[in-house]
Amino acid sequence: ETGNTDKVVKYINECRDLHIKVLPPDVNKSNLNFTPDHGAIRFGLGAVKNVGAGAVEAIVAARKEGGPFRSLDDFCQRADMQAINRRVIESLIKAGAMDSLAGRRSQLFAVIEECIQTGQRAREDRESGQAGLFEALMAAEPTEHAERSLPDVPDWTPIEKLCGEKEMLGFYVTGHPLDEFKWKVDELSTHTTETLHGVEK
Repeated sequence: ETGNTDKVVKYINECRDLHIKVLPPDVNKSNLNFTPDHGAIRFGLGAVKNVGAGAVEAIVAARKEGGPFRSLDDFCQRADMQAINRRVIESLIKAGAMDSLAGRRSQLFAVIEECIQTGQRAREDRESGQAGLFEALMAAEPTEHAERSLPDVPDWTPIEKLCGEKEMLGFYVTGHPLDEFKWKVDELSTHTTETLHGVEK
């Protein structure tokens, strides 16, 4: 049911009722559709809003060829940026699918345009055969790539992160806006939805 947010949310809630953990999407682990992951279910990238099958195929192909992505720069330089645009990257960051990369969501969001431009130049160099001596040496003897210095911007608040997840996935992944009030809900409530059966109206 990837692409049908209402049904996806319904099945995720059923998984939770059955104590089956649903893991968030991850550009380093997810495929197009939902997949099993060590006793849990990994969210598919195709279920993230604005991320189509073509973009997911480009991500998975680059990952299979060169291993996990380390940073947003690494992602943009290795993945086919003809299949991936700014909107796709924004959606992946909001959904938490790039949390395994270096940096916080706010920092990644701040350098999207720069990373895309670097990725496009890298693709143009490869296509024109002008990758240069340095890249040839890197291919012959892999070393740590120099990573972009990320800007010192404030991290998104927990509520901002949750709103991004809800917008892109249809549900909250890393928490819930009412989590901080759970103690008060527990204090005031007399029943839960599981214990309502038989209660007089």
